[in-house]
Amino acid sequence: MSQHANKINESGKLGLPGDIFAGPRSNAGLSGLPLTLKTGLSSGDYKPVFIPKEAEKHFSKVTPIGIYTGWQRLMGHQYTARGTLNLKTGDFARTGVNWSQVKNYAADVGINILAIGTGILIGNSRD
Repeated sequence: MSQHANKINESGKLGLPGDIFAGPRSNAGLSGLPLTLKTGLSSGDYKPVFIPKEAEKHFSKVTPIGIYTGWQRLMGHQYTARGTLNLKTGDFARTGVNWSQVKNYAADVGINILAIGTGILIGNSRD
């Protein structure tokens, strides 16, 4: 929430222990339901953390493989590997894998398998 953004902005560092996600600057003015629909965050008192231009090269666009990652891509979500981003210099220190995004891809794989399996079952039941 707002207190987290204050701590991040004061420290000048974003990342650990959490994973790093970013959205378009237009999200900064959102609140309530529009914020939730665009970001997936629950309604609350949020304050934006702006990413310096120099740091944009460390972010990856989501590759849509299903409904959830398709929504992420449509909403402009981006992510980095796990690590720490210096908001003053744009430097990034990678420490590992962004497991939150791996889970998002895994969820889409599960949904896709379920949908395909259901389609096969329905198709076979008509024979």
